[in-house]
Amino acid sequence: MAIREFTSLIYVIVVTAKQFSDIAPEDLVKFVNNDAFAIIQNTDDIDEIIDLTVKAAHSMDTRIDSVLEQWISNRSEEEAKRPYLSTPDGKSYSLSELQNEIRHQSPIGKDLEKSILHLAIELLAKEGKTK
Repeated sequence: MAIREFTSLIYVIVVTAKQFSDIAPEDLVKFVNNDAFAIIQNTDDIDEIIDLTVKAAHSMDTRIDSVLEQWISNRSEEEAKRPYLSTPDGKSYSLSELQNEIRHQSPIGKDLEKSILHLAIELLAKEGKTK
């Protein structure tokens, strides 16, 4: 599942013909830790698969790193690589680097993700007051 290193715009749904009890525990842990969106036993229930696909699409539209990746993909390469944030110690980050920090949950990535969520709530609350 190294794909998560490169993009958050693809979700993996693992469908297995094996019973979960027949899958080595370390393999299940790998699926979960490597961001498998769902793990299901082989099913003929197409509604279950459609439901999981809809949930994955919604999750993709709401994850900060996914939204940032979509925003970056609509910009020029020059704009994506331009520094957008500088830390007190002088390190600069482009949007692509910030997205990577969020995806890997580094300290700056976690702080930025939290700040973005707080800002979104503040803007939402402010918008509600003006309408």
